Amino acid sequence: MLTFVVLLTVVSPVLSGLAFVKHFKIEEPAENLHQNATGKPQAAPPDAPAGGAQYKLSYADYHETWENFKITHSKQYASTEEEKSRYRIFMENVKFIELHNWKYHNGHSSFYLDINHFADLSHEEYRALNGFLVNKTNYRPCPPYFPPTKDAPKSQDWRKLGYVTPVKDQ
Repeated sequence: MLTFVVLLTVVSPVLSGLAFVKHFKIEEPAENLHQNATGKPQAAPPDAPAGGAQYKLSYADYHETWENFKITHSKQYASTEEEKSRYRIFMENVKFIELHNWKYHNGHSSFYLDINHFADLSHEEYRALNGFLVNKTNYRPCPPYFPPTKDAPKSQDWRKLGYVTPVKDQ
C-alpha cells in the first residue's frame, strides 16, 4: 500500500475560542481512510458532506482527550456534576472541531480548529467571557456632539497673524 505523509503547520484565526496553531500529520492511504486515536481506519464524520477527501482528527477517544485537556490546561471542577456538564460541552465542541476540520481538508474552509483552554465552555459562555454581549438594559446611545462655534469673519489674512510663512527658496 502506498502512503503519502504530509506534515503541516497551520495558524488559524480565533473562532469561537477553539482555534490556534496545530502541527499534525495527514496520512493518505490508498483506501482514502484515516486512522483515529485507536489506530482503526475511520471515514469522514457522519454529518460531513459527501464527496472529496475524507479526514478526521484523532479525537475519537473522547475520554482520553478530555483527560489530556484537563491536565494540559490545569482544569479542576467544583463537583462531579459540573465536570460531567463540562465534559458534555467539551465533546460537542470536539465534534464541531472534527466536522469543521473535515471541511477545511476538503477545501470548504480557509482555516482549521483545534482544542484550546476554552474547549469546555459553551458558545454563550465564551462570547460573554470576551465581552461580545452588550448589556441591553444599561445601553444608552450617546447624543451627537456638536462643538461650540463662534461667528467667523468673512475673510482672514493668515499671513498677518503669522500662520503662513513667506515662500522659501524655490
